[in-house]
Amino acid sequence: MNTHYPAHALRVADYSMILRGQQPPVFGLRDRVLTPETLGAAFDVQLHIADVEVGGRSYPAVILMNVREEAPPERF
Repeated sequence: MNTHYPAHALRVADYSMILRGQQPPVFGLRDRVLTPETLGAAFDVQLHIADVEVGGRSYPAVILMNVREEAPPERF
């Protein structure tokens, strides 16, 4: 499955991969790859991952906290 929504991958994937432009991809177990640190570095943002309860069910949510001022030049 391909998604641009990390919360979707947190909900359904066993393994995940983050493609990072000119840098090598990050691949592995979902809980080791989809962390605030790896996602934040890939998208140049600060974020938080939390579970949100809706209708008695728990769903992962990726919450944007801050956009970094400058993207590293090697990203593109």
